[in-house]
Amino acid sequence: MKRSCFPSALMMLASLIVLTSGCQSYKPRQQLIPAEVSTTAPTQGRPTLGQPIKLPDCDVFVVPFTLDRPKQWLEDSDRFDRDASASMAKSGAYDAGESFGSIGLTQSVRWHNAVIQKNGGKGQLVLDRRGMISRFEVVGPWIEIKKETDPNKTQMKFVPKGMLILATVQDTNGDEQLTSQDASILYAADAQGQGLHPITPAGKQVLSTRYNAELNLVLIMIASDTNGDGLFTEADSAAPYLYVPGDTGPAKPLVNPGLQEQAEGLLK
Repeated sequence: MKRSCFPSALMMLASLIVLTSGCQSYKPRQQLIPAEVSTTAPTQGRPTLGQPIKLPDCDVFVVPFTLDRPKQWLEDSDRFDRDASASMAKSGAYDAGESFGSIGLTQSVRWHNAVIQKNGGKGQLVLDRRGMISRFEVVGPWIEIKKETDPNKTQMKFVPKGMLILATVQDTNGDEQLTSQDASILYAADAQGQGLHPITPAGKQVLSTRYNAELNLVLIMIASDTNGDGLFTEADSAAPYLYVPGDTGPAKPLVNPGLQEQAEGLLK
């Protein structure tokens, strides 16, 4: 006896309608990204306090603050570093190098500000003006200690010496936006987040930081806009600075500027 395919066709059509209606009702969760920081207009976005970061060996937290907005279709999620290909900081020519040592807890971030908050105490904003924080770092050595549960065995323990925060607060290329192409300032505080202050000169760009545990020093490579075009490129020069974690003063040039000028003069 020949079977009719009509019921099967109805079932397939019904299944298709159910699947189609399900797809139409599904709305993917919209991705939020940190809003761009304009120097001429208010920054628009949803105020958000992020996941607190506890500083080691103390009851102090660093709490990120951002203004988040919906990400547009095919839009780059990192608006701060959208022109990274032209950034001097992306060049290996001025990297501090692994030979100096890189020991610590480092995060690349995109925060509009941050709160240094002691548990149960008074908090402090990192920035006193509009800006973008792009790196957060706790520097210090790892030391070998004996395990409490088994004195015959050892384990590694991180000993914090200071905190570093890199921020962009000045539009130096004139595009009315704060991005990775502009000058940046490195702020420092002690291991408990106290004594926050800028340690690098304004109008320059911090290219890299490296901590050396043997000397307890931070080597900072800093670029200057030597040709005065408002940009930081490989056409500009850079110089190394040194900073002692926890020091209340600024970073200091490793090489006397006069010696650098003398070296340049010998080649002219």
